[in-house]
Amino acid sequence: MNPKGALIEIERLVEQANQHTLAPNQCLRLAGLTSIVPGRLEVAAKTLVKQGTASAVDALLQLPQDHACRREGIAKTIAQGVCRETESGDSFPRMLALEFRTSRSPNFPRLLQRAQASFGPALAPLKTPRHLIYRILFHFGDPQWKTTRSLTIPRLPTDELQSLLAEFLWLLPRLIRFRGTQLWINGWCFSSDGPLSSGDLIYFASSWTGQLGRSTQAPIEMR
Repeated sequence: MNPKGALIEIERLVEQANQHTLAPNQCLRLAGLTSIVPGRLEVAAKTLVKQGTASAVDALLQLPQDHACRREGIAKTIAQGVCRETESGDSFPRMLALEFRTSRSPNFPRLLQRAQASFGPALAPLKTPRHLIYRILFHFGDPQWKTTRSLTIPRLPTDELQSLLAEFLWLLPRLIRFRGTQLWINGWCFSSDGPLSSGDLIYFASSWTGQLGRSTQAPIEMR
């Protein structure tokens, strides 16, 4: 498609978005067309942010990583509680999780010890054929995790919840450095080996915890 045709289609999709919710394929199409007309990238990003849907987040993830509106838009939508959708149309539960595997780094034993001290039995060890993986999981009481080691947010006293979320935010930038670490938010999986920066992942997690109270925002101090 030539730039003129792409521009016309972008304007049409933006106009439709002002009138109703775009379908998943329309959100992805809008994001894809910006590679032909990069000058309309900001307009497309802002349009997707206003949609506030799982499909919009999927589309925003396709935009160039260095675009500020993209990062802010994903964080804002996640903070509003929007969850990823399955192929059947069902939504993933609202949740926040960090999965990290054992590492030979000299810093790992200290970080694992701190995680064990902070989260106790809620720190779930998951054995795989190749690695021992640890998981910290916050959720809102979804039945699928009823028998899983996890932290059910509605059951936690406010002070304890804020302390645990702050500890999660302290551990995240340190553990995300290790290969194979994964951050799960509302069904989306972000890997330390993936295309997003560690700064993006920390920002998304901070936005998610921010929905539960700004006092959970922990300062990121790298040591």
